[in-house]
Amino acid sequence: MRRDVSGYTIRWDNSIAHEAQITGSWPDRTIAEYAAERVTANPDRVLVIDNAREIRTAELWEKSRRLAGYLHAQGICPGQIISFQLPNWHEANIINLAAAMVGAVVHPISPILRDAEVAYMLNDCASRIIFVPEKYRQFEYHSMVRNIAASLSRDLKIACVRGSAAAADNFDDIVAANPPLECLAKVDPNAVKLIMYTSGTTGRPKGGAAYSQHTAR
Repeated sequence: MRRDVSGYTIRWDNSIAHEAQITGSWPDRTIAEYAAERVTANPDRVLVIDNAREIRTAELWEKSRRLAGYLHAQGICPGQIISFQLPNWHEANIINLAAAMVGAVVHPISPILRDAEVAYMLNDCASRIIFVPEKYRQFEYHSMVRNIAASLSRDLKIACVRGSAAAADNFDDIVAANPPLECLAKVDPNAVKLIMYTSGTTGRPKGGAAYSQHTAR
């Protein structure tokens, strides 16, 4: 067992990790480092398809760098948590890669969850920023999160995706206005990359730290 930079205690075995590195099954690199290579090698490759929208390597890289610049300006450091409650939109890919660039832990929230579950998760994991739609399928996510933020024990920054709600940073404006992150943060590839919670159908949601900064899943 070891205590991660994020504060989570994770199962760890040095001998297994060392053997994995020697055999090459664990390259000890982050997904941000892999992305940096791929944007140089194949910038025009289509990586994400969002309905009729195609996102190529170079666009994903540039927008992620700009969002990472925003996260850095907000004081997000390796191990801190950022959340997003989005449908299957391409912006989630940008958020995930940007988080890897600064070493943040991502916390995806299912869009079907509402006030009680979302409030508990955000408070429990001490999330610093959340990205939500202004409105999706007739539900006003921004209004819900704004009410939740007022009840939390710490400040929560709200960023609005595909919308322009008051008192929230707009995702497109963030990406357009912020300068790109100059260089990737020094991140431990073995650090926690993602935290996910159970649905909470039989009790309070339970969070589990999972995967590493190497994993793109």
